[in-house]
Amino acid sequence: MKAIIKITVLIYSFISLIACDDMNSLHEEYLKKGEIIYTGVIDSLKTYPGNNRVRFTWEINSDPRVTKVVLYWNERNDSTIVQVNRTTAGKLPMETIVNLPEGTYIFEFATKDDDGHQSLYVEQSVEIYGDKLIQTLRNRNVEDISDISGNSTKVSWYPIEDQTIQYTTIKYLDFSDPDNPTEKKLRIENTEMETTLSGIRSGEILEVVSSHLPANGLDIIDALPKGYEFP
Repeated sequence: MKAIIKITVLIYSFISLIACDDMNSLHEEYLKKGEIIYTGVIDSLKTYPGNNRVRFTWEINSDPRVTKVVLYWNERNDSTIVQVNRTTAGKLPMETIVNLPEGTYIFEFATKDDDGHQSLYVEQSVEIYGDKLIQTLRNRNVEDISDISGNSTKVSWYPIEDQTIQYTTIKYLDFSDPDNPTEKKLRIENTEMETTLSGIRSGEILEVVSSHLPANGLDIIDALPKGYEFP
């Protein structure tokens, strides 16, 4: 019985020595790497996608070591640097615009100091718009075009269906002076249901273009023009 107890004690002692050895190895590994120092992460990040570009706004905290903010995308194969010019203590608002082709991107933000330390990454997905989106935009629909007098025409509009439409622009030739026709360009607000045009000539074309602002968008973009023939 005593022999069994001695063997058991020896086994536990051996296991404890191995465990301590492993723990010491882990400690030594981290000690060799040294203490990891992080700079402060960015805060209050907001994105404003635009036409082949995107605008970012954010804040950095009062960490005086931070000298730049690096934006990475394309799996960190591409980047841009925004220098920090601090003139006062406390939080500092910052912003930048990045020009990129239409597409969906994942951006990663990190602050850095002059000694090579950096913050943890802050990730943000952004969908930048461009020609592909423009192809899908719709113009405000014309309900009717009718004569109301000798050379005046009334354009009746359907109510706005797409909430991204900000306003609509129409263009046409005014023949009030037949020898010197002039191009007219009018902005039609979303609340306007009827528009009266003068100097209209039968067979001419009324061009309609609606201007859109995507959700949280930076840039207003125009749909492709749609033409209507005057009666």
